[in-house]
Amino acid sequence: MGTFGLPPVFAEVARRRAMNKPQYILEFKDIDKDDVAKAGPEGVALAEMTEAGFPIPTGFVISSSAYKLFLQENDLDKKITEKLGRLNPKKLKRLDLVSEKIMRMIQRGTIPKELGKEVVAKYEHMSPFLRHALILVKPSVYGKKLSKSQTQTLITKGDANLLEAMKKAWASFFLPDAISYRLKNKLGHFKVNIAVVIQERVDAEVSGSALIGQDKRKIVIEAVWGLKEIASRGDITPDRYEIKRHTFEILEANVSHQEHQIVRGYHGNKERVVPDHRKNKQKLAEDKIKELAEIVENIRSHHYFPQEIEWDYKGGKFYITKVNHSKDPQVDRAQPTGLLVRKPGDVLLQGKGVSPGIVTGVVKVIHNSKQAKAVKKIDIVVVPQDLEDFRSALKHAAGFITGDGEITSDVAILARDLGIPCVTVKDSSVHILSDGMTVTVNGKTGTVIRGRPQDLEAPKLDRVMETKTDITTATKIYVNLAKGSNARKISNLPIDGVGLLRGENIVKKSGMHPKDIVSRSDQEKFISMLGENLSKFCRNFDPRPVVYRPSDFTTEEYKGLGDGRRFEPEESNPMFGYRGALRYIGDSTSFELELAAIRRVRETSKNLWMMIPFVRSPEELLQVKRIMAAAGVVRSPTFKLWLSVELPVNVILIEDFLKVGIDGVSIDLDHLAMLIQGADRGNSEVAQSFNGHSPAVLASVRRVVKACQKHNITTFVSSRELAKHDELVEFLVELGVTGISAERLAIDRTRGVVYDMERRIATGKSLF
Repeated sequence: MGTFGLPPVFAEVARRRAMNKPQYILEFKDIDKDDVAKAGPEGVALAEMTEAGFPIPTGFVISSSAYKLFLQENDLDKKITEKLGRLNPKKLKRLDLVSEKIMRMIQRGTIPKELGKEVVAKYEHMSPFLRHALILVKPSVYGKKLSKSQTQTLITKGDANLLEAMKKAWASFFLPDAISYRLKNKLGHFKVNIAVVIQERVDAEVSGSALIGQDKRKIVIEAVWGLKEIASRGDITPDRYEIKRHTFEILEANVSHQEHQIVRGYHGNKERVVPDHRKNKQKLAEDKIKELAEIVENIRSHHYFPQEIEWDYKGGKFYITKVNHSKDPQVDRAQPTGLLVRKPGDVLLQGKGVSPGIVTGVVKVIHNSKQAKAVKKIDIVVVPQDLEDFRSALKHAAGFITGDGEITSDVAILARDLGIPCVTVKDSSVHILSDGMTVTVNGKTGTVIRGRPQDLEAPKLDRVMETKTDITTATKIYVNLAKGSNARKISNLPIDGVGLLRGENIVKKSGMHPKDIVSRSDQEKFISMLGENLSKFCRNFDPRPVVYRPSDFTTEEYKGLGDGRRFEPEESNPMFGYRGALRYIGDSTSFELELAAIRRVRETSKNLWMMIPFVRSPEELLQVKRIMAAAGVVRSPTFKLWLSVELPVNVILIEDFLKVGIDGVSIDLDHLAMLIQGADRGNSEVAQSFNGHSPAVLASVRRVVKACQKHNITTFVSSRELAKHDELVEFLVELGVTGISAERLAIDRTRGVVYDMERRIATGKSLF
């Protein structure tokens, strides 16, 4: 910011900064991200929006230096310290009395003359049309987890009223619960900074909220006539528009009757009757809906995570008045609550919020796949951790509650993939929930509330959209198949192939350890079973390729097959133990059985390919190829051999691996990221350190892709992270990967992001 220098009118500001003198007035465009102590988080956020070119109401920030000057000039810091000295936050009467006295002292204080002049001068030149514009006066507090009492907003106009509102904003720092919070959390009253944001109040013709919420494929916009405050009363229903992300196609427009509106009056807001010709009219025209949706999408791209946005519309122009966002996409993402007021009810359970959203529904406890298939859209499903048998049946649930208790559980990951609210609690506490109970799940705070809270209008659930088959992309989109996947149903999707068919999911069906199979002479039975399953997938997807990864069980997983414990060694860390290519070489029993099945399927299906997992060296890859050749399974124009890139050694020695002779690589971003960072995403103690798109991981991906491009080798990337981070998909498209292999439930969204990014590249608007 400020790379082009400051205009002459701000020469005084520049001179002060150069001389390290306090700045009392800060322009949005002159605030840097490091100025949070001066401008507070609200001021920095507005500065960031200004720099990015988003339409926000004009304004400025009265810095925390002005607050400190005011206290010093009025000798208030000493007086306030004296008042707070022996205060017990538990004695409410005493706390209220002290708070009232401090706030009165601040509001009776005198604003230093030069400071007052500077503020008034800036205010009078804020609007090109009005000398005294109606403004919002908002505290912007910098510190750790401060009380929400410091976020009150005042509305005023005029020089004298502005100066009084400044003092009221400063005084709000000493409201009773704000004082109590700081005392309980041992936060110094004068070690926390408070700035004040001044912004022009837009006299909105139409206003509302917009969000990319539970279904990440859509943008949802709500709109009312006049000021948005009318919606918080709960007696009107806003218009609701649903827009397809990236293409901005309007999917649905629900227009609601509106009898009254709130408009701005000279002495405050007034309620007025909506003119007859507008009562049943759509609040925003179609072109304006699309214009606003594009602004929302751009804000989302700028911040990288789902946003809830408040907006005003006046004179043909939109103004963004508030953006709620968070940088933890898994747990603390901004909560899309819409415009309506929500009041808490009785809390039944308090757990962890692992997939954001608020939803009310009927409890349905499930224990088997038959029960799962009966799930309805109104059901809040209480689910076990193991989803292998009925994962796909749960996609119609309104919300999830799981007793697993971890953000990395199967249920939690499924919920985030689906965009459905989910709370995890301790297993022992789930028993208090029974079929038929009405509860409200808050996937951000982790609360499960009895019934429907008073005045809560349950948000309309955004279901997964029908797949659009008319979007084509140069980047291929493959699907990763989970256990129990319906081959026929998935094959009807507009996908280019199967990027991962896990051998473990099929081999596990036999329930027998490979050595058990051999000892019982059941090889033919096993080969037939595996071959039939592979043939089914190949037939359904023909002529699209199906990439099969031979079973990659760890020793612990093999122990669960039949009499596996008799055959498997004890390992202290099975994840890095006897598995993958090393096992194919050292004990090829299972691998040779799978190769026999592959050879049989290849006789009738020419779209079956293979991928080798967990290869620790180029020499291992060469030895695996020799075993394959001995079994009659060799590379050909119709049989491609891929390498799973999931170990740092695969990245470092990528050129050497390519020299062994392969047709493609599939970068397993989740495994690679865990091993690069030393963070097991399945271990809740260290899961917070996992970052699937850290600079080190992305640099590794870039190295592999560039090497493969040089040798004309196919490159695919597979990761659960793709379902949560559009910017990661955009990075891969920009890098020029051959394709992306996504989970079934992320296919539509991934295709949309890829399509949009390719369009930007084609028009010269690349992001990277």
